[in-house]
Amino acid sequence: PGLYALTLAGEQGDDDERTRRAAARVLDTVLAVLRGYGLQGEEALHATRYVRSVLHGYVALSRSGGFAMPLDPDTSTKRLFEGLDAGVRHLAHQEGSPPTDATTAR
Repeated sequence: PGLYALTLAGEQGDDDERTRRAAARVLDTVLAVLRGYGLQGEEALHATRYVRSVLHGYVALSRSGGFAMPLDPDTSTKRLFEGLDAGVRHLAHQEGSPPTDATTAR
């Protein structure tokens, strides 16, 4: 309990060194994944906001019982990640980044 809430704080204004280091590791991981799509620098940071917003919305709705319909949650999760992948590939293509294996696969 409480671990997801810690991911929302980010690095700024947090006095706990362990939390700052953990947040930096998460950001480094996301940026590494986005490099696979050809996104770097400022564009990767914009894409990070996109990914974080999509995932946060999904987690928040799921945790609050917002997915009460009798549908398979695993199918919804799979489709979420497929859409997220397509969205990041679109961002990479939109910025004129050269295609990589991640942007051309699937």
